[in-house]
Amino acid sequence: MSVEPGQYIIRDTLNHKPVGRFIVEDRSLLPKRVLSLPPDGEVPKWQIEKSSNELYKLRSRGGTAAVIEDRLFATLMDDIGADHSEWLLIPHPEHGINVFNIVAPETGYGWAVNEDDMSQIEVAPMLPNATINLFEVIKVQED
Repeated sequence: MSVEPGQYIIRDTLNHKPVGRFIVEDRSLLPKRVLSLPPDGEVPKWQIEKSSNELYKLRSRGGTAAVIEDRLFATLMDDIGADHSEWLLIPHPEHGINVFNIVAPETGYGWAVNEDDMSQIEVAPMLPNATINLFEVIKVQED
């Protein structure tokens, strides 16, 4: 199942919380943390672009999703310390029509969430069918 380019909302399946950059950040060009956000706040939108073959670029408020020290950041510039800026979206239709693992193809590590509000998304070894590694990727209807 291929994901069409466009705007999306990403939510974890463990807590059903939106994932993205927090609305309040410093104004530097340093990488910004990607968090599990409170469900009652602003829901961030992601821009998903097909980059090559089965790989995608995911952008949150202009920053490209990338790994720095096993944590997920949105990089505003091409950071030397950032890895894995392209992602595999592996569908899991047994968990829902829009449910995916989001995986770094070089390592096989995937996005992982815990139960805490405002916790940063980790990029860690995958646990088979674990809800900490599953995310809803929901297309935003364009007006």
